[in-house]
Amino acid sequence: CSDGEEGAPAMGWEARYGVAVGTARGLEYLHKGCRRRIIHRDIKASNVLLTDDFQPQISDFGLAKWLPTEWTHRAIAPIEGTFGCLAPEYYTRGIVDEKTDVFAFGVFLLELMAGRKP
Repeated sequence: CSDGEEGAPAMGWEARYGVAVGTARGLEYLHKGCRRRIIHRDIKASNVLLTDDFQPQISDFGLAKWLPTEWTHRAIAPIEGTFGCLAPEYYTRGIVDEKTDVFAFGVFLLELMAGRKP
């Protein structure tokens, strides 16, 4: 998106950095701060909403799963989520853990920085 000038980004680098850091903090909370670990399974740009002052809010927990503390991972079937954002171990074997969200967060960062779809 642009702010009126052709090719100009809608957000400056400072705002993009804030969105990246805020989203990372949100994921850290889901993985380590909650009483029960939550694996989102669908981190992508359209699931990170922004407030008026560009504070990110992770949304759409429709695919989220609880991961008990004593488990290192969880096997899930069927495979659901957004193609292009799915971690290889999830896509090929249905294995879900924090790394699943971290992989998708990396794709989100590339999209945020490049301004292009994955």
